[in-house]
Amino acid sequence: MMDCLRLLSKTQARAIDVKPGRQRAFNRRLRERLDPLVWNAGGCRSWYLDEHGVNRTLWPGFTFEYLIY
Repeated sequence: MMDCLRLLSKTQARAIDVKPGRQRAFNRRLRERLDPLVWNAGGCRSWYLDEHGVNRTLWPGFTFEYLIY
């Protein structure tokens, strides 16, 4: 991420596009980790789930993992 931010700064670009395949792969890995957790599969109506039943709020690991993911 830092490399992307440096590139934006260096080139004065205004945006970066994410490759769709990379985004799908990231989301798939995220769902694999989130799905068995109580927030997704606990049988309760979690406020973390959107109207489609997708958890778009929580990170399934430790905070340091999020920083380096």
